[in-house]
Amino acid sequence: MTRASFALVMWRLAGQPSTSENNAFSDIGHHQLNTRRAIAWAQVNGIVTGQDGRFEPDSHISRQSMVLMLHRYSRMVGADSTFDIRALNQFGDRGSIANVARDAVAWAANTGLVRGSGGNFAPNANITRASVVLILHRYVGQFG
Repeated sequence: MTRASFALVMWRLAGQPSTSENNAFSDIGHHQLNTRRAIAWAQVNGIVTGQDGRFEPDSHISRQSMVLMLHRYSRMVGADSTFDIRALNQFGDRGSIANVARDAVAWAANTGLVRGSGGNFAPNANITRASVVLILHRYVGQFG
């Protein structure tokens, strides 16, 4: 799944709120209107950030980046976003989780949204669409 695709999923989960297609990112011009709106909405609401004015919409999204975006979304909509950082202890590769994503991964582990595989979280691995569907199914089941 790409970063643009996941932003679109988040926007649709939020009910496709009205938003401008304009945003601060310089690299989304070739995308469809709804994708541009979704990325702009996610950026305005603090769900996504870029680097050096770029979003890299066509890049694959990593597991930790997806969880970070979902955690930010949860805070935005007022869903429970509390966590116990000790949840990271279940992952043998917890040292590979970026500092910016540690709280989000702990939250996702606490809530059972992510469980890892073989004792690892694989934070930098690309997340598959199937995994996104499973995590979002769990998310909607818990947070509505």
